[in-house]
Formats: sequence, structure tokens, C-alpha cells
Amino acid sequence: MFACHDKSVINVYKFYTAECPSHFKFKAHEKYIKSISWLEDDSGFVSCAWDFQIFLWKLYPGTGDDMNTDEQNPKWEFKQKSI
Repeated sequence: MFACHDKSVINVYKFYTAECPSHFKFKAHEKYIKSISWLEDDSGFVSCAWDFQIFLWKLYPGTGDDMNTDEQNPKWEFKQKSI
């Protein structure tokens, strides 16, 4: 899998087939995304953007995830007020 962004939306693609299923489109940022960093176990990623927000996303929320049992994304968020 690989992730790329188009302004404020992150799309995760399957590497060999170039498919991007609808549940692999992640939308929460309000401005351009600066960085995407995969988790060590490849179960998700962290993103940050020019909107002063950081989000933790899980590819398959609710499966083996001890942080939160519901199936919502982002799993965690930090929103700082702009300066």
C-alpha cells in the first residue's frame, strides 16, 4: 500500500493493482497536507497539515485496535488553534 494526498484528502492505494477503495479515502484536514508517516506495523498512518492538525488513521478501524473499539477515523486527533 502507498498513500498520497490531493490537497486535503489522503488516498491509500493498493500497490500492485493501483486500486483505491472508497474506505481508503481519508478526509478531515482543512488545508494542504504537509506530511504522512506510516505506523511501524503498517496498520495506519499519521498525517499533519497546514491547518495545525494531526490525525492518526487506521486502515481497518475496529480490528485488533486497543485504542478505540468503534469504527471511526481518525482514531486520534490533535487540533491546535492557529497562531
